[in-house]
Amino acid sequence: MVIQTLEELEVPHGHFYKHCDCSRLGLMVPFVALSVSKLTFKEPIGSVSVSWHKFLKCKNAACVQLTSLEHADAISRVVKGLAYEGANIMNTSCCYGSVLNLLWDAFKEGYTVVREQVSNCLEKAEYLHGEISICGTFASRDRLSNTVVFDLPQVKKFPTDWNLSREGDEVFVMVRPNVTLKEMVKFVYEVQSLIGPSG
Repeated sequence: MVIQTLEELEVPHGHFYKHCDCSRLGLMVPFVALSVSKLTFKEPIGSVSVSWHKFLKCKNAACVQLTSLEHADAISRVVKGLAYEGANIMNTSCCYGSVLNLLWDAFKEGYTVVREQVSNCLEKAEYLHGEISICGTFASRDRLSNTVVFDLPQVKKFPTDWNLSREGDEVFVMVRPNVTLKEMVKFVYEVQSLIGPSG
């Protein structure tokens, strides 16, 4: 849509740079048996990045960025440190350790095991989306995402520290592989108690 709009406006390719931040979805989607569009550098895309540190519960942010040779020098730089704020439905802090080691351990388990984890996350996210919607507040979720977004006034504070991200009245919940049904039920109960019977 973005590229189509730029072409309709007759903006030359050299006058814009498009970066596609696929985040964790870029590594989750290949494990899901759904038909999705593929990103290629045949389109006027400058770079693509994917990451999986949140999915693997690693506190240290890390990603892989792909670009064409013509842009490599322009975007290459040394990164000394990254601030990180969690956005997950967990009471405990994120795990420490090497992202590469975590990725290696995950892929050693095999394609089938990782695919089951991804599918399980998506199913739990769909369950959470449905339960929060029943609470009487607006909730949304992309079918390929393990993140649920719902409305909750800023004045409302969770009694338990779930380490959530907020943007105004919107709350973002990421459902990770280790989240249990018991934790989700507790979370939904707290959402319901904050919203109240009248919403």
